[in-house]
Amino acid sequence: MNDGITVISQTTAERRAEIKELFIGVKPFLEQGLSLKRATLKVKPDLSSNFSNKRWYKDLRDYCEEQGYRRRY
Repeated sequence: MNDGITVISQTTAERRAEIKELFIGVKPFLEQGLSLKRATLKVKPDLSSNFSNKRWYKDLRDYCEEQGYRRRY
């Protein structure tokens, strides 16, 4: 029976790899002085406007800080 619910699971290693890949995409825009949110929209233009509340974005933000990029909104 299909109840319409799809469960998507991801390991920590898979999530970390996804964040690193996204970081590689946004890094050139960060170096141009764009905020992380604007840089993310350049890489993923199909995102809705409230993605900054999502866990993956917070993980990306934290990873950017670990790499030496200061937080800019």
